[in-house]
Amino acid sequence: MTRAYNRIMFRSLLLATLTLGMAVAAPQAPATKKTVGKKTPAAAAEAGPPQWRIESIVVEGNKNYSATQILQVSGLKIGQAATKPDFEKARERLIASGAFENAGYRYEPSAANTGYAATVTVQEVQPVYPYQFEDLPADPKELEAALRQSDLLFGPKIPASETILKRYSVALEQYLAAKGFKDKVSARVSLENFNDLVVIFRPAIGAITVAEVRFTGAVIIPAVELQRAIHGVAIGSIYQESRFRQFLEMTIRPLYEDRGRVKVAFPKVTTEKATDVKGVIVTVAVVEGDSYNLGDVSIVGAGAKVKFKTGEPFSITALQTSIDQILAQQRRQGYMKASAAVDRAFDEKKKLVNVTIRVTPGTQYTFGELEIAGLDIIGEAAMKKMWGLEAGKPFDANYPDTFLRSVRDGGLFDNLGETKAVPKVDEETKTVDVTLLFRGAPAPEGQRSRRRRR
Repeated sequence: MTRAYNRIMFRSLLLATLTLGMAVAAPQAPATKKTVGKKTPAAAAEAGPPQWRIESIVVEGNKNYSATQILQVSGLKIGQAATKPDFEKARERLIASGAFENAGYRYEPSAANTGYAATVTVQEVQPVYPYQFEDLPADPKELEAALRQSDLLFGPKIPASETILKRYSVALEQYLAAKGFKDKVSARVSLENFNDLVVIFRPAIGAITVAEVRFTGAVIIPAVELQRAIHGVAIGSIYQESRFRQFLEMTIRPLYEDRGRVKVAFPKVTTEKATDVKGVIVTVAVVEGDSYNLGDVSIVGAGAKVKFKTGEPFSITALQTSIDQILAQQRRQGYMKASAAVDRAFDEKKKLVNVTIRVTPGTQYTFGELEIAGLDIIGEAAMKKMWGLEAGKPFDANYPDTFLRSVRDGGLFDNLGETKAVPKVDEETKTVDVTLLFRGAPAPEGQRSRRRRR
C-alpha cells in the first residue's frame, strides 16, 4: 500500500469514534491482503501489544472537579501506551468513585498521526454541597487534610451520594481511631439556612434527631402556628442547639418581626427524650417583647419613589416589599444588578425602628438590538414600529414582558399562541439585545380532527 493510501485509511477508520463509554471501532484488515508497515492507533487499541501512545487528553463535562483530579482517578496519562481495555478500565474507575453519574471516552488520530488524541467525558453527580464537622475531636483543617489524602476528588463541595459519604465517613473513622476516638462517624445533609444545605460529619453514636418542638410564652402568635412554621426544617434534623437556634432565626423571628416584635428573644431552649418516637422534644421559651413602629426611612445611593407606612407597626415583609420596589425602579433605569442593604436603628424611648436603605446600583446597561422570530415580514415590521426602546438608551428590564402583554391584550394577531422575550446580555459592552418569540396557537381539537380526516 502507498503511504497516501495508508493515511486515508487511517483517518477513515479512526474518525469513527463513539462517546459515553464506547471507543473506536476496530478496523478490519482486508481478507486477501496482509497489513504491512506500522499499526494504526485504532488497530493497536483493539488488539495486539500496545504500540500507540496517548498524546493529548481533554476532559469535558466537569464542573465541580478539575481535569487533573478526573485524570488522576481515571489512571490515564499522556505518554501512556493504551488499548481499548485501558480506556474501559479508566471509565470504570470514574464510575466506581461515586462522583459521576456517567463517564465515557473517545479517541482519534493525533494531529501528527502518531498516537491518540483522547477525550474523557463525565456527568457529575449533582447537586454538590459544602460540608462541616461537628463534635469530632480534631481541628477541622486536620479532618479536611485527612479526607483530601484519602480521596483525589475531595474538594470544597461534595456530592451526597451514598458511595462518597460512606467512604468519607470511614476515612474519618480511621484517622480519628489513631487519636483514640472509637465512635463511628455519620454523614448527613442538613438545612443550615433558608436555602443552604450542607453535609454534616459527626459522631454516629449519640446523634439525636428532633421529634417535636414546643413553645412557651407565645401570646401574640399561637404556639401551633409557630410549630407549623418550624416543622419543615427542624423535625427529623440532628439536634444541636446552635443549629436549632438558626432555625428559630430563619422561621420564627420573621413572624414576630411582621408584627412589630423586633426584639423577640428565645432565652432558653431545653430538650427531653420523646417517649413514643425516637428523638427529643425541644421546648423553646419565647419572650415576645414590646411592639415597635416604623420610624424614619432614608434611602442612600439612589432616588426612589416608594411610600413607607411610618408610624405603623414595623413589618419586615412590608419593608422587603418596598425594597423590591426600589430595586425594580433601578432595573427599569438599566441598573440590572442593583442590590440593597438595610441598617436598622432602634429608638427605645419611642419604640421606633429607624431604617436606612443603602442601594448599590452597579453598572448601567443599555439597549442594543431587537430581533423578532415567528412573524412574517408584515408582522415583524409592525412589531418593530411599536417597540419603544431605543438603541443606546438605558435598558428597562421590565419593558419586553410589558410590551408582549400589550400586544396580547390589544388583540393585534389572530391565533396568537406563546410569546416570549429572551434577553441576551453582553457583559463586555454592557448592552442587552432582545429577541421576541411569537408562536401560533394550536388549532382547536375539532379542527385538528377534521384536518386529519381530510
